[in-house]
Amino acid sequence: MKILKIIITFGVLASMFFMTGCDQFENFSVNVPLTITFNESTQNSTINRVESYDLDNNSVYNEYKDRIENFEFVEARYVVTEIDPADLTGDIVLTVRRDDEDGHVLFTAERTFDPETDLNTSYDFVLTAEEISFFNSYLMATGGSKVFWGEADITNIEGSSETKEVTVKVHLLLKAKGTL
Repeated sequence: MKILKIIITFGVLASMFFMTGCDQFENFSVNVPLTITFNESTQNSTINRVESYDLDNNSVYNEYKDRIENFEFVEARYVVTEIDPADLTGDIVLTVRRDDEDGHVLFTAERTFDPETDLNTSYDFVLTAEEISFFNSYLMATGGSKVFWGEADITNIEGSSETKEVTVKVHLLLKAKGTL
């Protein structure tokens, strides 16, 4: 009798598990990494670099893209991971743009970089509700590409070397909804 109860309980739990397997999934994350590396041998006090990222090159997105019904912006963060020389300072403006004719700005962040406190420290892009809505609309545009442009400008550069190297990493976290 006890074995029969265990078998029935297991059967009920297994059927519940399998029956819910095709339901909506939520909080499915897709990480979009943009790495922008500057390697300039210059005496100028300004450098600029632009890198692109195509969501179609993201393995997680590709695995589920046919089943994704909706995307939502969750967060965007950036971190300066490398600098050379070690005393390099400057003003950083990071911009993420749409891949369209005008390169519309999705969001941007600015800060004065101080290697003593900012190297390997992660910072949030702070988006307004309007920017989040604009970004979500871009993600869900039908027939459009899912390409983002990350642009970094560093101005007022000061450092003890003629060669200046800076690596900035930008990460976007998206939430996808759909069916499995």
